[in-house]
Amino acid sequence: MQERDGDPTLLLNIQGTKGMALLLFIKLVYIMTLQEFKKLTKQRQYRVIVHTGVFLGERTLPGMKAQLFQVDSFYLEALYRMPGEEMAFMRVFEDTDALQPYLQSIDLHELFPYMNS
Repeated sequence: MQERDGDPTLLLNIQGTKGMALLLFIKLVYIMTLQEFKKLTKQRQYRVIVHTGVFLGERTLPGMKAQLFQVDSFYLEALYRMPGEEMAFMRVFEDTDALQPYLQSIDLHELFPYMNS
């Protein structure tokens, strides 16, 4: 297995079951940093989001839709101008204070049914 240009996302080009198993193994032992992510091309950043990002939530902004993902130790917010369009802007961050707009939309009653009484 070869890494090109110090880019671990080269592994995302692997096809098939064996490739996915290898990717899963590497994901378990490799944690990408925010700085490494920022150095990637936009295309490779998109691959990281699709293959390793964990969708956390969505919110609506004036004229835009935002989706929140977690990738290893950092978060990214993908902003779309219209549903179905390509990503218009991406904001990456580690500060959990930036999660506040998403935290407000979590209904804790579903997680803790005893709170309903």
